[in-house]
Amino acid sequence: MNTDKNHLILSHDAAALPVAMVGQAADHVFAVDLAMPRDVSSPSDARIIADVCRELDFYLVELNEPDPWAYAIYHCGTVANVYPPVHWSFHLGAPRIAGAS
Repeated sequence: MNTDKNHLILSHDAAALPVAMVGQAADHVFAVDLAMPRDVSSPSDARIIADVCRELDFYLVELNEPDPWAYAIYHCGTVANVYPPVHWSFHLGAPRIAGAS
């Protein structure tokens, strides 16, 4: 996924590294990169993926917000983002400088 653009990162209390990165929707479809395969054999890793996928479905689809991207960004700063094991953070894309390689 292109980190030059605004994106969301989802982390999990039980994972040392971020678990997913989400790009802004194009034609109502969000690009999601999972850092772990969905078919993991470890029960703890499977739980992490299930928790993250459940959060993605809930905040980006099930809430049926008129602008799920804006709502997800809002959610990053709420108390509801503190207590569950999955945590969302919003990251601005790094603008490219003309002529830089």
